[in-house]
Amino acid sequence: GLLLGPDPPSEAELYTIQVLGKSGVGKTSLVCALVGLPIPIAHYDTPGQSVTSCLCERNAHCAMLHFTEVGFLPLQRFKQLFEAQEQKFTHRILVFALTQQDTFDFVSTQLQTLASEGIHTIVVGTRLDSKFTQQIPVAQVQALADKYRVPVCLVDVFSKSSSQGPAAVLEHLFSTV
Repeated sequence: GLLLGPDPPSEAELYTIQVLGKSGVGKTSLVCALVGLPIPIAHYDTPGQSVTSCLCERNAHCAMLHFTEVGFLPLQRFKQLFEAQEQKFTHRILVFALTQQDTFDFVSTQLQTLASEGIHTIVVGTRLDSKFTQQIPVAQVQALADKYRVPVCLVDVFSKSSSQGPAAVLEHLFSTV
């Protein structure tokens, strides 16, 4: 098994969150922003599976968050291994980059495949702050959200804003309590 760290306080609700997306979309940066760790300045592929945990308090609600990020290449190569772990997750975050259509298409395919699992899913579009041209129109993102009835957050991981920063993702996580 994985060593996930100390046991949470007894009153804390446990969230096990799977973070999926293609390589380079900002999964690691998003998780770092969500748990308050420094955001990496250089890109690197997650070599397998990375677990990051934190204790979070929101409006007198205590939660232990366990983020399990899976690198895209290992996910493709060892798909059966990761699928066997899926029943342990309470939430899933699907990440795409607003500057790359293929990453959005991957998330759309994942939603089609995973729709019947009953795991609360949030879709996150990163690179809201990018100097590159945004390839995915907001209307296309909204159509995906409507079709699969999933919340979508468009995020700048460096933003402190509650509407565009990582806090918006946490709000969606806590809205399922």
